Amino acid sequence: MVNGPMADRVALHVSLLGGFEARGGRGELLHITTRKAQGLLAYLAVRPGSAQPRDKLASLLWGESAPADARNNFRQTLFALRQTLGPASRALNVTVDSIVLDGTLVDVDVRRLEWLVARGHPPALVEATDVYRGDFLEGLRVDEAAFEEWDGKAISSSRKIADYEQLRLDLQRLQAADDRMLGVIQSVDVSKTVDQENVGVLQAASVA
Repeated sequence: MVNGPMADRVALHVSLLGGFEARGGRGELLHITTRKAQGLLAYLAVRPGSAQPRDKLASLLWGESAPADARNNFRQTLFALRQTLGPASRALNVTVDSIVLDGTLVDVDVRRLEWLVARGHPPALVEATDVYRGDFLEGLRVDEAAFEEWDGKAISSSRKIADYEQLRLDLQRLQAADDRMLGVIQSVDVSKTVDQENVGVLQAASVA
């Protein structure tokens, strides 16, 4: 979970790498038990701040149902999700037409991973390897073609972002560069010491 000053502001933590998990602002586990509810929150979580039309979400999760049934199932699932989220539901902005997760109130591991890898310096890369706990929504299966297609693309994308071997190589390269710089600094310091010693010898000789 996110730490620092922003931690007090976050109402909802969503983990999607290595499986689904949701926690409230104080770290309490939120028991979202149905696969469709988990899928709904996951879809919204990778797009914080982006309003998603209700009909689009209903089709994503109930694409093989009649439109009226899909909308009804969606309403019931959304209601149950908001009940389960409790105080954390303030991160979920719902209108008659769309739903959006407030990006300032939600912490999502996928988004954090992207940010850490983009930064690229050793501490960020080390933290990125900790954030990547496994495949996107590992273990969650929603038997809907549209959702499975989206899920597959998200898995591929997260694997590319968090390529462990590449992260290790980047980290090793940066650490090697730091080691080389330290060697240069140390050699300069030694040279200064030698020069100072030589000056001292010359000064003594001049006095003699």
